[in-house]
Amino acid sequence: FKLGIQLAQGNLTPHVRSLPCRALAGKYPSIVPTAAPAKAGIMAASARHVLVALAVPALVLASSQCSQEAPESCLEDGVPGGVSMLQHKSFAHRAGEKTHESGHGTGPIWFPMQMTMAPFNDKTWPFQVLKTSEALGREKKCMKAFQTSYDCHFIPSEYGGHTCPCLEDQAVTWNCPTWYASNLWGSWFLRPTNNHSVPLGDYAETRKTCMSALQQAYDCTFYDAVHGGAKGSCFAGYCHTWFNLCMNGDKHIPAQNMHTVD
Repeated sequence: FKLGIQLAQGNLTPHVRSLPCRALAGKYPSIVPTAAPAKAGIMAASARHVLVALAVPALVLASSQCSQEAPESCLEDGVPGGVSMLQHKSFAHRAGEKTHESGHGTGPIWFPMQMTMAPFNDKTWPFQVLKTSEALGREKKCMKAFQTSYDCHFIPSEYGGHTCPCLEDQAVTWNCPTWYASNLWGSWFLRPTNNHSVPLGDYAETRKTCMSALQQAYDCTFYDAVHGGAKGSCFAGYCHTWFNLCMNGDKHIPAQNMHTVD
């Protein structure tokens, strides 16, 4: 509605062109054409039509801005942002990507809804994995396992990737990718990047790598974060049935702790 008023006043072009790529849907959710009439239900029918008519060119201009000035920012792991479920990200998710890319690694344990570590850093953050060789060694194994397992979701199953769902998750914040983030770092407000860590070209090798990573990731859930285990949790029943499906092809066949990170 706010944007509609600005558009009606003639402020369309300078205002829209000042918005970063993909900001419209997050900052002005009511302007999405299919949602606008519902949002403006108390307005007269004519006003609703005007708002929709004004919103469409705004979205087109924003999309054009993406393609002309920063095409790489409109992609998610090589998939156009307009068709990828991974486009559903809040400011916190985008901040998390930058945090991850800047090198946050082993040691700190983030809180579940934490967006930034500032003014601390990896070394000064107060909540840490125990500084023992056993705990730190396990943390490295677990972080590698969750990252590799996440990467396997980007590989089609016919090439050896995971056969269970993850990237199809349509939830905005509490979804499968952010569940992986919670186990890597502790926070659901981060999102992993596909690191392309899995070898391709040989089905058997790819499948072995993915299943080994998945098994280790599952085993990590039996250790708490302080002792180097998963920094998220798998207490909920759906977590176990998901692992059952991923590892055994049947959600009713329990996954087994193989003690690969003991």
